[in-house]
Amino acid sequence: MIQVGIFTGYFPYTLEETAQKIREIGFNTVQLDVNFKDIDLATDKITSDKCKKIRDTFRCYNLPISCISGYTNLVHPTPEKRRANLAHLKQLIVLLMNWVHRM
Repeated sequence: MIQVGIFTGYFPYTLEETAQKIREIGFNTVQLDVNFKDIDLATDKITSDKCKKIRDTFRCYNLPISCISGYTNLVHPTPEKRRANLAHLKQLIVLLMNWVHRM
């Protein structure tokens, strides 16, 4: 069976609504964007519990997370912004990799 997925960032809803709508449309995997109306996932707000909630919600709808989006500008001309962008990406990688290993 061919896996057909979609980017969750196209769905400006809560976590549950996003998973439900994606499944209703007929997709069977997702590219995860960590932006949902009901969860604060700013760099310093990402926690293992929030990651588990996201994983479990998509799992409940039988929507495997095939990849995680970490879009950011790593060559921003302002050094402070570049460092902040890199810190956010590193935080995503560390927390989400820990979360994946516990699946």
